Amino acid sequence: MTRRVLLRCDSTGDLYPIIAPFPIPHAFLVSQHTWHQRLGHPGSDMLRRLVSNNVISCNKEKPPVLCHACQLDKHVRLSFVSSNTIVSSCLDIVYSDV
Repeated sequence: MTRRVLLRCDSTGDLYPIIAPFPIPHAFLVSQHTWHQRLGHPGSDMLRRLVSNNVISCNKEKPPVLCHACQLDKHVRLSFVSSNTIVSSCLDIVYSDV
């Protein structure tokens, strides 16, 4: 919409080098939460280290406190109820999870 050049490509042969202007345009910056998802849900300390070492660039948007996928990953499943059932032959009882 602004018609501002974001990237320029000067083709030399079969390669297309991309020269990015500095600083990185805001259009290319994503949130810390997006990097959290892209990198396999690392902790916030790891993301801060990547930003401080200029490995990734983030916008100033505050990351959400809770990540839904991380919460599901930490969810603990309750154990099965103990059974006192005694069987006399194979396949008297069949358990299935359908």
